[in-house]
Amino acid sequence: MPTGWWDETASTLVCHYPERPTRPRQRVRLAVAPGLSLLWGDGRLSGWVLDNPARYLVHG
Repeated sequence: MPTGWWDETASTLVCHYPERPTRPRQRVRLAVAPGLSLLWGDGRLSGWVLDNPARYLVHG
């Protein structure tokens, strides 16, 4: 199960997969769309970052 964190202002949401190494030798942040990045550690997907997540909230 992924673990998520908000920063102090709730402007960034980070999700990390706990089964991935927490201190990889090589770290890469790959921007795949405006405000969305994938996190890689030692060549394996280790999580993602979403900037300004409030913009994706919708009201039913």
